[in-house]
Amino acid sequence: MTDEHVVPSPDEPDPAAGGSSEGTGGSEGGGTENLRRTTLQGGAFLAVREMAGMVIRVLGVVIVTRQIGPHDYGVYAGAAAFAAVVASITQMGMEVYLIRQVEAPTRQTYDDVFTFLVVLSVAAVGLSFALAAVVDHLHPSSAGTVQVFRVMLLSVPLNVLWAPAQARIERSFDFRSMAWLELGGDVVLYSVAVPLAYAGAGPYSLVMGFIAWQGYLLVGSYTMARMLPRLRRPSARWGDFLGHGIVYSASTWIYAMSGLVNPVIVGRYFGATGVGYVALAVRLVDTLGFGQRATWRLGLVAFSRAHAEGERIRRGIEEGMVLQVLAVGVPIAAVAVCATWLIPLVFGAQWLPAVGVFALLGVARIVNAPLTVQMAFVFSKGRNRVVAVAGLANLVMLVGGALILVPALGIEGYGVAAIVSTLAWLIVSWWAHRMQAFDWYRPLPWICALVPPVLSPLLPWPQKFLLLAPLALLAVVPRMRQQLVGYAAMVFRRLRGT
Repeated sequence: MTDEHVVPSPDEPDPAAGGSSEGTGGSEGGGTENLRRTTLQGGAFLAVREMAGMVIRVLGVVIVTRQIGPHDYGVYAGAAAFAAVVASITQMGMEVYLIRQVEAPTRQTYDDVFTFLVVLSVAAVGLSFALAAVVDHLHPSSAGTVQVFRVMLLSVPLNVLWAPAQARIERSFDFRSMAWLELGGDVVLYSVAVPLAYAGAGPYSLVMGFIAWQGYLLVGSYTMARMLPRLRRPSARWGDFLGHGIVYSASTWIYAMSGLVNPVIVGRYFGATGVGYVALAVRLVDTLGFGQRATWRLGLVAFSRAHAEGERIRRGIEEGMVLQVLAVGVPIAAVAVCATWLIPLVFGAQWLPAVGVFALLGVARIVNAPLTVQMAFVFSKGRNRVVAVAGLANLVMLVGGALILVPALGIEGYGVAAIVSTLAWLIVSWWAHRMQAFDWYRPLPWICALVPPVLSPLLPWPQKFLLLAPLALLAVVPRMRQQLVGYAAMVFRRLRGT
């Protein structure tokens, strides 16, 4: 590659295309309208990818969990939670570091980041193997989960090293490539996991599927980014990488550690089977909340590119909050209303205890949805410490709540603790409002309409009908009806264009 800059600068107009890039939408020289157009187009690609991926993931999870059962799924979930902490610490937020660069990163910068991550991932895997041996010696009863964790560690370098390539793709707004890449990853994951589950591999079916998935993403991302990573000697930039990573990654490390609450606290009282119930509920909420992941990634890139603050940023935050609640709340509410019979029917009767946890975690996700837009805005302005402090408060509240509520309420206590811990993210909301004034209450009517139906599985018939009554707001309140129709029409037009 002869050009030192591997992607065009987003702030320089394309003289041949008038600031627009038909293939990727990567140039932003057209100003506000071009940024909005490329953002919405990228959002359409991500929405299509997430919807298609949701179908694949649901089918894959249904087949695998029916085959391996709650206990083996809980063993896998516990090991995966610890592996996620290792991967999160190792990645050091390097993808965001590259995305937030004002000038397009050079080839040397990408190679420096790649080398930095190679060294960190090797060191992290070695240290994790040593710690696993200590845990295995001190707690022989956890030998099964520890062994699965050791195998999961093979995925850490694969998981970490594709960050530079993904950053390049997302900097150029090439969400078409990202959509195909990630959709292919879903196919690879379950193409490996499903046959192994039927072959009796138990938790290792998902472990091997996960490793194959990360390997595919590593090779595919560098292929689509047209990059061949090269190792370089350590440079002075490594100090910048560490400075960014320690501050930025503090929030992601804390978030990853919150995933340990299930295997550590729920597992203590209800074993691997209880961990499996909670893990399935978490997985369902994550799968149905596909819109939140897409808009988070898109919002981080878009806010990073929008240097001027003011009316445009305010509208973006307010519209984003409403869209987040709708994208997350509508599918979760639709499933929750019939979850009492749907989850046992689809996953098997042995998974019925997961229904109540699913409902409570769904409420936590809906309440948290508008805060995700504000978090992306705060991140884009470099206020990493704010998110880290809020994340730490969230973790403390989740751990404290789980320690108190899980013994008292059973596995549903984990869901209640998740709802309570959401209050910690108001720290991010307060900071976001300090930096840019916006209407906090825009998503509130939607939250009031969608949260009660999500809680309906917790009540018997016919009392649960009372929790469906707030849905009447959609027909009674003209503004909500108009918003829903308007957003649905906008998404439909973008999907047709995609």
